Amino acid sequence: MNTILNTTRTLMVLALMVAPTMVQAQVEEQREAGFEVRREWMEQLRAYPFGEYTQNPVYAARAAAFRAPARVTAGSASSIQVAPWRSVGPFGFQTSGFYGSSPNADGGRIRAIAIHPTNPSIVYAGSASGGVWRTNNGGATWTPLTDNQCSLNTGTIAIDPVNPNIVYVGTGEPTQSNGCGLLRSFDGGTTWTEINGAGVLAPVNGTQNTRAYRIRVAPSLAGTQNTSVVLYAANNGLHRSTNSGSAWTTVLTGFVSDVEFDPANDNIVWAARAGAGNNTNGVYRSTDRGASWTQVYSTGSTVQRISLAVSPTTPNSVWAVEVVSARMDKLVRLDGASATPTVLTAQGVYGAQSRLDFGSQGTYDLVLEVDPQDANTVIVGGSRMYRSRDGGQSFSVIAYDLHVDWHAFEYAPSDPNVIVGGCDGGVHASYDRGNSWVSRNTNIAVTQFYPGIAVHPTIPDFIAGGLQDNSSVWGFGSGFWTMSAPSGDGGWNAFSPTNSNVFWTTSYGTGFIVRVTRNPLGTSIAQTQRGFTSSDRKAFLSPMVIDPLNSTTLYYATYRLWRTTNEGVQWGVLTGDLTRGGGATITSLAVSPVDPRVIWVGTSDGNVQLSQDAGATFTLVSSALPLRAVTDIAPDAAVPGRAVITHSGTGSGHVYASDDFGANWTNLSGSLPDIPFNAVVMVPGTSRLFAAADVGIYESTDNGMSWSAANQGFPNARVLDLVYQAATGNLYASTYGRGLWATTIVTGASVLRGDVNADGFVNAFDASLAQQALVGVLPASAPNPMPRADANCNGTLDSGDVLSILQFAVGSASAALCVGKQQ
Repeated sequence: MNTILNTTRTLMVLALMVAPTMVQAQVEEQREAGFEVRREWMEQLRAYPFGEYTQNPVYAARAAAFRAPARVTAGSASSIQVAPWRSVGPFGFQTSGFYGSSPNADGGRIRAIAIHPTNPSIVYAGSASGGVWRTNNGGATWTPLTDNQCSLNTGTIAIDPVNPNIVYVGTGEPTQSNGCGLLRSFDGGTTWTEINGAGVLAPVNGTQNTRAYRIRVAPSLAGTQNTSVVLYAANNGLHRSTNSGSAWTTVLTGFVSDVEFDPANDNIVWAARAGAGNNTNGVYRSTDRGASWTQVYSTGSTVQRISLAVSPTTPNSVWAVEVVSARMDKLVRLDGASATPTVLTAQGVYGAQSRLDFGSQGTYDLVLEVDPQDANTVIVGGSRMYRSRDGGQSFSVIAYDLHVDWHAFEYAPSDPNVIVGGCDGGVHASYDRGNSWVSRNTNIAVTQFYPGIAVHPTIPDFIAGGLQDNSSVWGFGSGFWTMSAPSGDGGWNAFSPTNSNVFWTTSYGTGFIVRVTRNPLGTSIAQTQRGFTSSDRKAFLSPMVIDPLNSTTLYYATYRLWRTTNEGVQWGVLTGDLTRGGGATITSLAVSPVDPRVIWVGTSDGNVQLSQDAGATFTLVSSALPLRAVTDIAPDAAVPGRAVITHSGTGSGHVYASDDFGANWTNLSGSLPDIPFNAVVMVPGTSRLFAAADVGIYESTDNGMSWSAANQGFPNARVLDLVYQAATGNLYASTYGRGLWATTIVTGASVLRGDVNADGFVNAFDASLAQQALVGVLPASAPNPMPRADANCNGTLDSGDVLSILQFAVGSASAALCVGKQQ
């Protein structure tokens, strides 16, 4: 007994205390995809077959999904979702390599930062598509504030400089995702009012393309809920409010990318108008708090974006950085009423190693700030961040050991030694004016997951998934995750059906496929690149799946299907073009779990193709389906001919099912909202379906005849994938902006908690089995560990269960625990 106890304790300590290390083999680091490629992929799936997609799906769906009773369609069925959704992170992750912050923790993309005027420990962070978060302790912990608001796409945040309980948020992420106008809070973010300015800030008809760049409050009139002057710069103009944001007028038309009040005299305001092809581009000046404007500096029609900065030490002056052809083209300082320009040489921003320069994504990542106490200290950021000590003439890189792509940079108003910045790697802070930096990515779960997440067959919350600009990562739920391959934008993932320590990961449209092997204790991984070189046209994220019964066979999709039968050592083309041609690609791929000869393929241009002979031949089975992009295919776990599919776009049905290998299809959409749907799950052995959309998750308990909203505890985030883990009854949902979520939808019969081997006793043997299941080395002959191994009844398998079983075995378990009880 003592030997077993000591061995189990040793295993547990190793699993908990040994930090994962990376062993790289034949894997080259990749840079992220260009943001235009990512945006095009996201929008074209939703637009097809039309030219563009500008609808904000919230207006079509949020009433049904979040703010109305659960029933979506009439019928006798009702939601039987067992538990509320819970966030499973990641709460920080490690992305090593030149573009990551290792050993500092990275996080999801942060677009905006605002710091309390008198307390630098209170910070608001606006994420690209995960809403607004607040910390009261300098980033040790964060709280989400806008999970159920009209949009989680965040562009800018402003705190009233006199009354910091008044907070303004501009929705719509610059260059990327639409918003819904202004969010305003009078209680520090506890409650919000949505304001579209009677169509000025955001059209009211649900068809819109507004994105916020900057909000500023006039200091001399600040502190009130009804008389403050607020300026709002967006891609549809510069807007002005004289009543603290309740009503708005447009004072400058066109794309206004920045606005700043003069710190010494807020009658003087500077604004920047940009946009390729606009002859009125340049810097504008107002002397009446933004009521009227005069152009004082012309940049020409090629400038794409301008960022501005002011400093209290140089009244009536402004710095402006100009972006042309997505590169930093010029840095100027404009002085006095005539805005006399001084061109600054900005040496050092380009010319070093390509991985250390400003980059060529200036329309996407752009930062400009001037030290509030030293006008000679200028900060400019793009891919990397740079500091000048001579007013902008020469620069040197700072924060070079942090993630790339900077979007936000703020000095604390009460202590300029404190700086908080936001980039594609989350929130980072400096407490010595930018000389050194620390990560503040603790529990701020704003990662942008792509489709193609995978969950371990038996271990709860052991998940692998691909992230925007943060590679593919793996982890054990709500904690610190680890990069599985340095792949820029991560893609599809798959677990081996026969080896619990092997999973596969991909990256954006390159054929970059990696076999990842964990050692038995999970303390290190080995990576082997198993991709192929191909000129095939590919989706931004190309589907990759593994044969559910044969771990050596994998499929990879471009516009045609590829296959390997020896774990990626060799790949061969299996088919011809399965799309309609043109620029279309395969967007969804599935192999039947009951008969792997049955392979389903869906394309970006609406084709559904089926093979019943392991890919030797394919038949088009989508003639009766809508002409919309196919986003997911879920084969039945018991019936080879049955599958459910989802469609993106609008103006059609979105969920369809076939029971006869696609010969006939039934529209299951009912009165589901007419918005893009991205994923579907069939719960084996039941009549339950779950479908995920750009807003919300929906459940059917009668094979799609009727639907309920299944969003208890879930944020208003775009859901791109769903995965069901049969061993635990857990359903996982990956979001583009709010990380990963889980809920238990199937609960089993009462079991003896802690009796992992189901022999009727709870002892150290059970603790050993629980520990083996936790680290992924449970023998194949062992019974399913869940829910028996959940000895503390928190719904997951974790180290606390091992400890609880050990305590019970020696007679010291707390009576409050469920271990040893039939439950």
